[in-house]
Amino acid sequence: MNACLVSGGKWVALLGMFAIAGVLLATAGCRSDGAGSKAAKTNALSKGTSGPTAVVAAGDADFEQVVLHSDAPVLVEFYAPWCGHCQQFAPILDDFARETPGAKIVKVNVDQNPGLSARYKIHSLPTLKVFKGGEPVVERVGAASKRELGTLLR
Repeated sequence: MNACLVSGGKWVALLGMFAIAGVLLATAGCRSDGAGSKAAKTNALSKGTSGPTAVVAAGDADFEQVVLHSDAPVLVEFYAPWCGHCQQFAPILDDFARETPGAKIVKVNVDQNPGLSARYKIHSLPTLKVFKGGEPVVERVGAASKRELGTLLR
């Protein structure tokens, strides 16, 4: 599974290696220092605007309006800027948003929106949830291909 873990309500980045029986196993992607792909850092989100070519940023203050009151299906990615898997997934999500005019694609930064993280029981990143009619109907933990994202929206 490609996901960064959350523990006890606090975000815990996997800092690179775990020691198991004296053997070090490398983990990929989750960094606490905020370093990551240039593409992910330059990924611009549209705040409060939607369209077939934009990923919309939503938070505690506007989640209800942007996601729960949407007439279109909404794919929400719960992410954090320090999550390497989230950074690697960002270009895929951007492409998917441009190619999927019938749905709304939304990103929620869990560090800036702890209320939403708690409400939707987000324990790993990225977590994808599909909302239809204001209700979460599908959940996936970890990144996905564009094809898999399309399947989630059906």
